[in-house]
Amino acid sequence: MRQPSRVAKEIADFLEGKSSFPAGLPKILVPRATLERWILFLVPPKRKVRPRDVVRTARKTSIKELDRMCRAVVFARDRGTCRKCGMPAKDWSHVFTRGIHNVRWDLDGSFASCKGCHLRWHARPTEAKEWWESEIGSARMSSLALRANGKRGKPNHEAIRATLEQEAKALGVTL
Repeated sequence: MRQPSRVAKEIADFLEGKSSFPAGLPKILVPRATLERWILFLVPPKRKVRPRDVVRTARKTSIKELDRMCRAVVFARDRGTCRKCGMPAKDWSHVFTRGIHNVRWDLDGSFASCKGCHLRWHARPTEAKEWWESEIGSARMSSLALRANGKRGKPNHEAIRATLEQEAKALGVTL
């Protein structure tokens, strides 16, 4: 348990009669119950400690690893330049939000972009969708949208990893 602050200790000492009211200061009459409640506000709250969930930790590690692999493959495919304007790429952008795990690591749904184009992508999503559809074609865009809006379940991380490794090998990228 964390220790109460210095002010909380002084108030507690005063309430217990260990110290007297400083001379020269006006006395303020506050009921003891109110002062005790105030002390509770001065004590920092306990930090909640979650038990480690081994499965959850492993899943998070797997997701981070897949993100790293997919980013490397996308940057290699796009030659480290923004797919829209040709500037040096800084961001790994997604057509659909990364929260949709069905298409998070789909190479049709992600591309390298500079900061400006990434911000423009978020500011004008309709225009961005039309641009991306012209980039990959309407058939691939429709397939991507179906996968994104389809049944959401837990994706097979091992299958995704194998696909990304295969793409990296084809592009000559070491993961």
